[in-house]
Amino acid sequence: MPTSPEPETAAPSRRRDPVIDVLRGIAILGTLATNIFLFTSGFVALDEAGDLPWLHRVVNSLSNGKFLGLLTIMFGIGLEIQRQAARRAGRRWPGTYPVRAGLLFLDGVLNYVLVVQFDVLRAYAVTGFVVAFLLLTSERVQLWIAAVFVAVHVPFTFWNGVASTLTRDGQGIRVGMSADSADVPGRTLAPPSGEIGGYWAGVRGNLSSFWDGFSLDSEFSAIVVMGIAMFLLGARLYREGVFEPSGRRLRRWLMVVGLGVGMPAEQVLRSDVLGIGLDVANPMARYLAAPVIAFGLLAAVAEFYQHRPVGRAGRLLAGVGVTALSCYMLQNIIGVALSHTLVSAVDLSALEATYATWALFVGISAVLVVFANLWLRRFSRGPFEMFWHWCYRAITGDGGRPRARARREPSG
Repeated sequence: MPTSPEPETAAPSRRRDPVIDVLRGIAILGTLATNIFLFTSGFVALDEAGDLPWLHRVVNSLSNGKFLGLLTIMFGIGLEIQRQAARRAGRRWPGTYPVRAGLLFLDGVLNYVLVVQFDVLRAYAVTGFVVAFLLLTSERVQLWIAAVFVAVHVPFTFWNGVASTLTRDGQGIRVGMSADSADVPGRTLAPPSGEIGGYWAGVRGNLSSFWDGFSLDSEFSAIVVMGIAMFLLGARLYREGVFEPSGRRLRRWLMVVGLGVGMPAEQVLRSDVLGIGLDVANPMARYLAAPVIAFGLLAAVAEFYQHRPVGRAGRLLAGVGVTALSCYMLQNIIGVALSHTLVSAVDLSALEATYATWALFVGISAVLVVFANLWLRRFSRGPFEMFWHWCYRAITGDGGRPRARARREPSG
């Protein structure tokens, strides 16, 4: 999720790169593609053998983890953009950024309790707070820190997969790392689809498991460990000009490693060629191989737009990127609402459930794209961003209000 923009009156600013907003938009809709299986878990989606249909597994593997990785990289890039804006304005860094991180953490807590447990905002807030200070160190130190956290992340992910296997006892839903987004244990709705007692019973359940969401075997911990490295690497890529014409060689290397190495590695893990068991291999595919692929996706999109305009499709995606926080919250709210209405009222076969799931994904995506671009005709920020920015200014004493939009430039 992008962090809040710098106060509009404070600094001379560069024109914001629309490709960055396109990538944010892709990441937001991509996370919906991953999480849509959780919103539609009320569908009868098992075949006669009690397994998920092959089409369901294939389309899920195409999105699982990759867009979480892309969103994480983009957050690191956004943090570096803010740091550079502060430097151009002559402000100290990180300055009031801890206030921003605190507000983002509060957003995540509300999202976790009232909407969905699979929330990334809390982890991004903590990671952003840490990395904001790490950006004060030298380039060499930042690379070493990123390398250390990558080295920790690999065994940490393996250990969590093993722990998940050992703790599966069929009693309720465990709040921890999920082997697959189509596999309900590990992350769930608020309230879980079909739970007796309705919405508020689910909220009470989320409150009772709230501290479990910060445990070492939770996705929160996985994202923080992975995120510190990816934030720093994303910031470094931005400084190295990954979006500039001069960054062509860098983009090609990222595509070679991300797509040429990351994608085969993911397939090896998902097919369990290594024989370590899918409960261990799937988290490793999600949190190790998929983030590598995300760097390749970023480079591919950046390269695609080097010699061509953003175009109509890009502008629509950029609208989602500008209102990323609002679209992230809105997609979760819509998904939870559907999980208790349409999804819970329909009984489908395995193949029908797969088609229905993707029909809902397309429908929710269309709502987000239309909403974002219509909203931006009048305002410069999404509704959640506007409220968030108002809170930031009220706390820091920075006067002024978000103003109506006179003309729109996709933000960076």
